[in-house]
Amino acid sequence: MSAYAALKDTSSIASIFHEAEDGEDTDIVRYELNSSDEEAEIPTIVDTNSIRASSAPKVSYKPSNSISHSRFIPSSENLIFGEDEVIIGLKVNEFVVLNGQCELNVQRGAVLMNNHHYMFAEPIYYKIFAPASQSLPVISSTQVLDRSIGIQDTMTPENSHLFNSDYKSVIVLRNFHTGAENIGEYYSPFKRLLYSKLIFDESDEIGDYEKLFFRYSFEIILRDRGFNALYLDRPWSATIERLGHSMNKQQLPKVIMIIGNKNSGKSTASKAILNTLLLRGDSPVSYLELDPGQPEFSYPYSLSLREITKPVFGMCLPSSSSCSIENTVEHYFGFSSPIHEPKQYIRIIKSLIKSYRKLHALKGNHLVINTPGWIRGYGKEILMEVTQIVNPDFLLLLTSSLDKDHPDNLEILQNLHYQNLDILPGIFNTSKYSPSQIRNFSKLLYFHQLEAEKFDFNGHILDSSPFRISYETVNSVETFTGVSSFTMLNFDVGKDFNYEDIVLMMDSTIVGVYLVDAEVHHTIKNYRHPSTLHNTLPLYLNSSQFVAIVGGNDSQGILYMGLSMIHSINRTLNYLNMYMPCQNSDKIKSLIEHGYTVYLVRGEGEIPSSEILNSTLLIKQISSQSAKSNIIPVPYPYVSFEKKSRIGGIWKIRRNVKRRAYQ
Repeated sequence: MSAYAALKDTSSIASIFHEAEDGEDTDIVRYELNSSDEEAEIPTIVDTNSIRASSAPKVSYKPSNSISHSRFIPSSENLIFGEDEVIIGLKVNEFVVLNGQCELNVQRGAVLMNNHHYMFAEPIYYKIFAPASQSLPVISSTQVLDRSIGIQDTMTPENSHLFNSDYKSVIVLRNFHTGAENIGEYYSPFKRLLYSKLIFDESDEIGDYEKLFFRYSFEIILRDRGFNALYLDRPWSATIERLGHSMNKQQLPKVIMIIGNKNSGKSTASKAILNTLLLRGDSPVSYLELDPGQPEFSYPYSLSLREITKPVFGMCLPSSSSCSIENTVEHYFGFSSPIHEPKQYIRIIKSLIKSYRKLHALKGNHLVINTPGWIRGYGKEILMEVTQIVNPDFLLLLTSSLDKDHPDNLEILQNLHYQNLDILPGIFNTSKYSPSQIRNFSKLLYFHQLEAEKFDFNGHILDSSPFRISYETVNSVETFTGVSSFTMLNFDVGKDFNYEDIVLMMDSTIVGVYLVDAEVHHTIKNYRHPSTLHNTLPLYLNSSQFVAIVGGNDSQGILYMGLSMIHSINRTLNYLNMYMPCQNSDKIKSLIEHGYTVYLVRGEGEIPSSEILNSTLLIKQISSQSAKSNIIPVPYPYVSFEKKSRIGGIWKIRRNVKRRAYQ
């Protein structure tokens, strides 16, 4: 079988223009558990004795299970617009729903974030990155627990009129422009994903107060526009609070692991526990990201162990300032689900747990583990092995039934290893965006980052020069430096392997980049497959050999440098044109100078279609063709400008069409 045939035969490798990855049918309408629109009242939480505990005082308002907009009536008194910030005065029972990017500071009293995290007035700004792909943050007024803990109200000429008995809490929201707000102009399907004034169309009815937010990187949702807000009800809040108290900083570090089906709220629960510990003062806290499909704390298609030092509200950004870069351990897995390479998945987990015990646990860091939503069939077998490796102190199961003896729960928990168990009702909210779209969002953020929390979507990625790096061939000198070999996961060379297909395997793909030192390289290089018949091609290293020696290895001589897009291959001069974040390319250049060699490995990752074509140039060429009625002078890969007729041309497949004859 040729490599190209193998590509077509591998279910995990899809077309570069096929947005719905991993066999997901995004057009199917599903009924989700616990997704009823019934207006059920939620009991409020009770006071606790914790000073910095995430859940704190009792609040008197009782919003429904589904919150879509703020309970706040704006006026010239309670909403003050400044040059770069907005001051908000909240009365009893009032809350605001945030959309976009901002920095939050409590100026007077205290507030609850998401009805759980207790935050009081002090000179600290909390960064919030809230895209519409997730439930939006809710900030509500609440009573102060204890002023002796160091509450520092900040009265200014702008907010002094809010320091009276009518107002319970005063907050300020400050602009936090990362550049990600321009992603909708770069890729039109993400127009409404992150707040900017461009999310509104000319046909939209825009309120006067909504227009006032056009100058900011955020807005307050003042009416129902189809958003979901994050509200942790009593079962969640009480359980998370109790788990936080159980993970005492003075004791040995504890491990808590969250499991559940897809869309059950695992990431929400993981971040809520993480923020509970951080707001209490248990900094840093370790976070193990084991979900390669929709990771927040890892690069796309990667698994990671990170040390978190600041609370994460909303989505965690790539290279966020909340994460300690020095104590991060990450490995390229290559797929969006453990099903594609389960042995390698377990191998990486063992390596990450070893790193936690060696680097983090000795400092007293608690560990929070987020897991994928594949918990049945072979996914259950993987889960059993993971719990055997970790043996968590606390296992949190998110499910549709709170009865431990329910058949579904018994099936999930059977043969799992853990010390203590908690069961919570899952939050089965489905995002407006499909998993493949969320992955594309993560990829775009990754490849367009300039530095920590800064992104560039003003120009197309193809407007900049690629990173050029040489690759080794059979004719290379002994002292060669650059790309030593290429590997495609789950593919080993057979007798009928056509080396010409290596170009198809590499061209226009996303790859993981590893650097190995001279000692490790010496043990690997003899396993590579050279071909004297094709001396212009890169050398190939079998997947089995790469995984055994490099993938998941925590050796100091092996460094995972993140992802790169292979733009093109020059077989005449033997080099690759690649795109990656500039800070990554600078590190790679430096390490190559110090004797490291580059190894490239490919999984299922696709390049988002918006990165392949420069739409501006394309439109200019199309316009030029229409004006001159001649052939376009510049060829574009993957693009045809020939008009297709219906007969013998391209037909659009219609799905789920029910005709009378079929009934």
